[in-house]
Order: sequence, then C-alpha cells, then structure tokens
Amino acid sequence: MNMSIIKSNWYRWEIGYCSMAALKIGINRAVTLFTFMLAGLVSFANDTKSFILVDEHRQATVSISESEPECVRFAVQDLINDVEKITGKVLKVTEGGTRNSGTVFIQTKTDHGKWESYSVVTKDGNLYITGSDERGTMFGVYYFIENYLGVDPFYWWSGIDPEKKETLQYQAIDYTSRETDFKFRGWFINDEDLLTEFMPPSGKRRLDYPYYQQIANLDLMDRVFEAMVRARFNLVIPASFLEIFNPAEEKLVKRASVRGLFVSQHHIEPMGVSAFGYFNYWERKTGEKPVFSFYSERDKLLETWEESAKKWSRYPNVIWQIGLRGIGDRPMWMADPGVPQSDKERAGIISDAMKSQMEIIRKYAHQTEPLVSTTLWAEGALFNEKGLLHFPENTIIVFADNSPGWKMQDDFFSTKREAGINYGIYFHHGLIVSGPHLAQAVPPSKVLEIFSLAKQYSSNYYAILNVGNIREFLIGLIATRDVMEDSGTFDPKVFLQEWCTKHFGMQGTEAARAYQSYFDSYALDDEKGLPLLLDGQMQGKGRSVLLIIRELRNQQPKEVENNQNNRPVQKNSKTDSFYQSLSDTNPAGKLSLKELLVKVEEQKQKLAETGELAEEVSSSLSGQQKSFFDANLLAQQKIMQGITSWLKECILAKEMMEKRNVDQSVYHLEKALEHTGFITEGMSLASQEKWADWYRGDKKLNMERLIRETEETLKQLKTEEK
Repeated sequence: MNMSIIKSNWYRWEIGYCSMAALKIGINRAVTLFTFMLAGLVSFANDTKSFILVDEHRQATVSISESEPECVRFAVQDLINDVEKITGKVLKVTEGGTRNSGTVFIQTKTDHGKWESYSVVTKDGNLYITGSDERGTMFGVYYFIENYLGVDPFYWWSGIDPEKKETLQYQAIDYTSRETDFKFRGWFINDEDLLTEFMPPSGKRRLDYPYYQQIANLDLMDRVFEAMVRARFNLVIPASFLEIFNPAEEKLVKRASVRGLFVSQHHIEPMGVSAFGYFNYWERKTGEKPVFSFYSERDKLLETWEESAKKWSRYPNVIWQIGLRGIGDRPMWMADPGVPQSDKERAGIISDAMKSQMEIIRKYAHQTEPLVSTTLWAEGALFNEKGLLHFPENTIIVFADNSPGWKMQDDFFSTKREAGINYGIYFHHGLIVSGPHLAQAVPPSKVLEIFSLAKQYSSNYYAILNVGNIREFLIGLIATRDVMEDSGTFDPKVFLQEWCTKHFGMQGTEAARAYQSYFDSYALDDEKGLPLLLDGQMQGKGRSVLLIIRELRNQQPKEVENNQNNRPVQKNSKTDSFYQSLSDTNPAGKLSLKELLVKVEEQKQKLAETGELAEEVSSSLSGQQKSFFDANLLAQQKIMQGITSWLKECILAKEMMEKRNVDQSVYHLEKALEHTGFITEGMSLASQEKWADWYRGDKKLNMERLIRETEETLKQLKTEEK
C-alpha cells in the first residue's frame, strides 16, 4: 500500500475532526487528540500484517540458511536482481539472521509427504517463503517474483521489463501452493537450429548430420534454464543428440542440473547414446564404425550404454530414457537392413534392449528405484497399440501426440492403465518437417483439451513439451504451465485476455482478439480437424511442387507422373510401422491439389484478417510492448501469410505448366516470389535489437532456400519462354 496515500487521507480527516473538536473542548485538547490519532496512524502504518520489502528509507534483508542448495541461491539472486531493476535498491543477504521485522526468510522444511510444495506468508512484518523440498523453496521464490513483483518468467525472451516502483509493500500474504496436476513438467530443446547459431557457440559437435554442428551458447542456455525454473518447470532434455562424452556438451547437463532441474534424454538417445554418439565412441576407441544395431552389434551397444551411464549417474536428478531407435529419429531397422521384417520380431528386439538398459541403470543409478521413462513415439506407439512391447518394471510410459499437439495417438486411448505404473505424455508445441517451427500454431484451448485428456486417462505423472527454439512459443508454454499446475481452473479465453493485458496494457483486449484470430486462421482437415497448412507442411508441399514444375519444363505431364510414381521409396513404406504411425502429421497428403488450393485460399483470407487486426494493435503500442507484439504475433502472421500465398501461386503455376502455358506459369511464380516478401518482412520484424541474428541458423525450414528455389525455377521457365 502507498504510504503517501495513507498519510494524505488520514491528514485530511484529522484536520477536519480536530477543527470541530477545538470548537468544543479548546485548542489544548485538540492538540492532545491530534497527537493520539497520529500515534494511531503510526500503528496502522506498521500493521503486523504488512510487509515492506523496499520503501524510501529502508529495504528488507534476505535470510537464507547456509544449507540451502545452489538452485535456491540462484533464485535468491534473481529476487535481488529483480528488486534492484524495479526500485534501484539492493537487498542484503545474511545466512541465518534474526527475527527482526523487515526480513525475508527463505527456508526449506523437508516434508516427505509433499512434492515441490511452498508457502508465501507475511507475519510480524516479515516475509516467509518456505518449501517442502529444494524445488519447493525455489518455486516459492519465483512465485513471489512473478505474482508480487510482477516479473514475467519469460522477461528476457519477451523483452518486457517489470514496472518501476519506489515502494514494495504488501498486506497479509498467505498463500500455500496446491499439488500440481502433473508431477514432472519438462521441456525438450529440439530442432533448435536458431538457438544453436544465434550467439557464438560454446564448442563443436561431431555429427554426421546437416544441423547442430555447434553447441548452443552457454549463456543463452542459462537463459533457457532460468526461464524454465521461473515458470516452475522441473525437467529438461537440454539438446538434440547430446553426447555426454564431449565435455563441452556435458556442460549443458551441468548447467541445467545446478538450476534444480531434472535432466533427461531424447527418445532417440536411450541411455544418453544417439547413433552419432555411438559412432564417435567407437571411432575414438578402435577407429572403426560398427553398425548401429542392437541386433547385429549387441555387445558394442551394451558397452557404449554402460560407459554413458557412468557419466550420467554423476548427476543427482536423472530421468533415464530407455528404448531403441535408429539414426536421425528413424526406426532402428533403417540403420540395419539385417533386422527382421515383422513387427513382432522388431518389437521383441526393442523389448530386449529395454530390459538390458534397465539392468545397466540399476547398476549405476544412486536411487533404489531410479526414474526411468520410455517414449512411445512413431513406431513405438503402433507397437504398443498392438501389444507387442514389454516394459521393465517401474518404467514411466510416455504416450506421444500425433505431432504437432492436436491429438493423441491411438495407443493413448487403447492402452489399459495398470496399477503401480506411471504414465505421461509427449506434446509438441514445435516440430520440424510438418511444423510449427517459425510460427506458433497450438492455441491455449487445444493445450487444455490435450492435457485434460492426459489427466482423465491417468497420464499426468510426466509431461515433456517439444519447445523448438522457445521464442516462438511463449504464450503456449505459459498456458501449458498453468494447465499442468491446475487444469480445473484454466479458462482459455480468460487466460488469453489476462496474458494480453499483462503484456500489452490498455490494448490487451484488442491484442487478445488478434491472437485468437491468428490461432483460428489455420485451415483444418474436414475428417479429423488436424492442421493442414503449418509452416513446415507448406514448405515441403511447395518445394515438391517447384520440383515438378522444373520437370514439366522438359517433359510432358504424363512422363512426370510416371517419374513420380517410379521414384525409389522406402521398402514397404505403405505398411511400415514408422510411416503408418506418422500419417496424421500430413493430412494434406490425402487431398488433391485442387482440394488443397481451396484450403490454402481459406487460410490466406483468414490470415489477412488477422493481419489487419495485428497492424491496428501494433500502431497503438510503443516501446517494449510494441517490440514484443510485433515479434510474437505480427511477424509470425506475416511469415504465415507469405508462405501461404507463396504456396497458392506455386500450385497455380504447376497447373499452368501442366497445360503447357509457360507464360501463365511464369506469372504465378513471379507472384509467388513477390509474396515471399512477407516472409522476409516478418523475419525482419522479429530480428530487431538484441535479436538481430535470430534467423542466422534457419537451416531446417530454411526460408532462404525456399526463396532461392523459387527464383531458380522462375529463371528456368523464363529461359524456356524465350
């Protein structure tokens, strides 16, 4: 409460009252009464329920026990830094301290019956932040920072600083956290091409792969881990293809661990070993490159897993990943042609591998019952649905969405939940190939739908979110945080309005309309309601159309059709479990180009409407609010508008080439190229100030390549035209 307001109001009342008293009882008694009431004012200002963190003349002291772990000390330092940003005052820290008024007591009182519980309470002029365990204490500090200091957990990513204030005073805080709906709440840093190259790298990686050739900047990754704990997430898979044998990569695990996060592994690197890590291990040891196969090279894989387990077991809070996959997020049989062909035999090999992995984990893990998970992604989901997989005892079974986060795969619904087994979900805010990647797509309402299903189907022990490069998905991530903590009270419309008001002030309502319009702009298929035209889906379809146009330049349509049909494909791809399991990632594949064109036009028109709303909001904002809105919504609307319009013109150009109308095909390709200007404009909006090099690592969707291939195709057709 503002003390100057208190004094001003009381002063007016007192003068009036004393004037009347003077008429009745004389000046002397009036002065006596005034003195008495002034003492009452002082008593009110020092109400035992009031806590002053900072005011004009003083600032509180922070008391923390010397036994508190490093993650709590990081939180305390963030509290001190945030208070200084807001008030310019620096809080002092003492270990132990007294019970004098004006102290922030940060303490862990172990309660083995509670998980990450915390309370924030004012009493006798002090503030007590108490946790049931180290993460409970840490999250209590961050709860206070977010809800009482007003600091956005993603402030570094949004660029919006907290409001400046001279006084931080609070009346009667008495908050105790409830048990979260989801126990483990994590991020998977995946498809992180932008993060990897945004800042100078922290080291080199050895990957026979076109991406992730360098290690993301450690200072940047510290910002990732900070954002996670500020938002009360507790688990991270810190990179794709992380190789713990590389000291520079192991630092990512160390940095995450000291912030209090559980650390885990990508589903394609069970035991922390990807195919690339396996190849590197054996090249260092013997100079050879054995087949990456538990079927053909069982002993070599067992040795690599065991050596990896020795290193991972150094960290106190590991959730081990078990399973068996191949090279580059493909099935294990694609890495070894000798693997049996039936689903039953293949699932048997995976089950055998998981049994061996669990034996290694029990040998090296510190806990009697280590935390172990397996993620039923792609072919794993199909094998599980058929009842072909057998999991070791105490394995957390993690079901996957269809990618991206629009629906769960069928095994999620068909698998009988068994007593004593914990279940969770793997959910995509971002995904490469189909998208979303450069532009967010999953609305808060869809988050609530999927996570409510997870809770309903007893799959809320664990949740891991594929977060891509993070910055594009901030609204989805904080919405998911809220849902995972308490899905029963989450209202998507209320959330969106409050989030927009918090970030865009007086323009909050109009900003919420623009965001909702954006989420509603995505064209969905008529059968399952799945997105048809995400950024990755459109990029892939458009580039394949450009390829056909180039082929049509020298061949008749029938020849091109025959070439398409005769191209080599994965053996048995139509019946292969891997391809079957991912059929929902590209529902547009079932549509003719004519049918698809209708959906493209529908999405284009809706995006144009969103653009009008977003431009209007942007013009009403200024400073940090405008910068964030432009980067988080307007830029993404423009990128999507550009790709959607580009795809439309590419399809029309193909239709014209099939009719041998080169002039009209050239016309449409020129229009396609013109529309890519929206893409570059959007990327420019999101590349201001400290974000100037944000798209330097754009190698997965690769907008530069998209534009270049359009230019090359146009150039070839113009040559044909001449």
